[in-house]
Amino acid sequence: MSFEWRIKHYDTVQSTQDTIKELLSIEGEGLVISAAQQLKGRGRHNRVWESSNVNLSFSFLLKPNIDLSHIGYLSLITGLAVYHEISDRIKSPDLLKLKWPNDIIYDGRKLCGILIEKEADYFVIGVGVNTRSAPIKKSIHLSEISRKNINNEEILRGILSYQKQYYQMLLSQKYSDLVDDWKKCAHDVGQTLSVKVGTTHFNGTFHDLDEFGNLLLKLDQGNIKRITAGDVYLGA
Repeated sequence: MSFEWRIKHYDTVQSTQDTIKELLSIEGEGLVISAAQQLKGRGRHNRVWESSNVNLSFSFLLKPNIDLSHIGYLSLITGLAVYHEISDRIKSPDLLKLKWPNDIIYDGRKLCGILIEKEADYFVIGVGVNTRSAPIKKSIHLSEISRKNINNEEILRGILSYQKQYYQMLLSQKYSDLVDDWKKCAHDVGQTLSVKVGTTHFNGTFHDLDEFGNLLLKLDQGNIKRITAGDVYLGA
């Protein structure tokens, strides 16, 4: 892994994901696009991501040389990077949790979302952190819970520093270590979950992650269901 992060900041973009894709062939791995405001920010499944001009929004490029079966780890390591940067800043870090596959929540309310898209040979990873406002219902912003002053540039660089550490672990194939780290920061084993996969709902409890970073859901009937993609709701 030889790249260094190269940050380009914009006042306003349509979306950091789209902007970085336009520069992909020129800049390559390690490019970071941050923006004070996104006019058409988006989350998973093309949902609108409400992007306030006081929050932190950025995207970055990675080109991991790993088997495609392990690509799910990109969500895990990005969540871990955000988690550790945020947990260093808040009054009650025990209330901060990772929620599979790509959310960071505080006391049950969403603090950060992550979007991963494939473009050519690259993965475009978008991160939105509610640093000063909570634009949607059941969300929270960092300034409500922080014990430090909020500086988006400082938080961005902190996340990228952790991201690089975890990315190196991924490239070194330390999969079990990554799973163990993720589980230490996530909701507890036995947490009641509802998972929506397409139009189907599965109810059960969090059992584990498998060796590829997929969710293992213990269904109410007692059997284990492997979830490779879906929307997860706590406390079903």
